[in-house]
Amino acid sequence: MKTLLNKKRKKKGFTLIEIIIVLAIIGILVTLIMPKFGNITSDAKVKADFANAKIIHDATAALLAQDKFTSEEIKKMETSTKVEEITSLKDYLQTIPNSKSAKGKDFNIMVKKVGTNNEKISVIINGTEVYPTLNEDYK
Repeated sequence: MKTLLNKKRKKKGFTLIEIIIVLAIIGILVTLIMPKFGNITSDAKVKADFANAKIIHDATAALLAQDKFTSEEIKKMETSTKVEEITSLKDYLQTIPNSKSAKGKDFNIMVKKVGTNNEKISVIINGTEVYPTLNEDYK
């Protein structure tokens, strides 16, 4: 009976070396994965800007089709103008978006007459046309 009590109990758990190895492996994996998250967020910001530009473009096209712009606003939009400076467009949109990828930059709108009844609507951020075509320089 005494022999059973004197037997050493086997301790359960990890050794310090095992824990250090696991932490080192986790650290290596984290350093490999982190740059991927940076690219994902920058791509998401560019796509958010593209979506906002499309909304601004579509709103401008709808207001042009309904003749809701004043002659002063149309004159203003012949050059690149901030969206928030066009009262009809500002009232039509719920909020005026700011660029996510070009921090602090505003969306600009430009409408050029093409032919008799056709207009080319361009949405611009920081001098680069974002919509209808997203230039490679913008990325």
